[in-house]
Amino acid sequence: MAFSKSFERELNNLFRQRTDWLRRKLGTGRAGKPPEFSRKKVDAGILKLQAIASDAFAHKLAKSEFNEHVASRKNYHVKG
Repeated sequence: MAFSKSFERELNNLFRQRTDWLRRKLGTGRAGKPPEFSRKKVDAGILKLQAIASDAFAHKLAKSEFNEHVASRKNYHVKG
């Protein structure tokens, strides 16, 4: 999965949990127990988001460094 997609998914999940009380008041609630939203969940979500972001930056930096140190690909055309 792409880093941006996983980051957006995690951020949307936290937002949905945070605004569940409002969604239920407006009538778009679902059956079942509402999610508990606490500082513990916020801290865990922030850690997940930071991990995803740092992995994305590390991947981007590693890719740019690799491309700088590797010669460009040569395409040989076979005639015959």
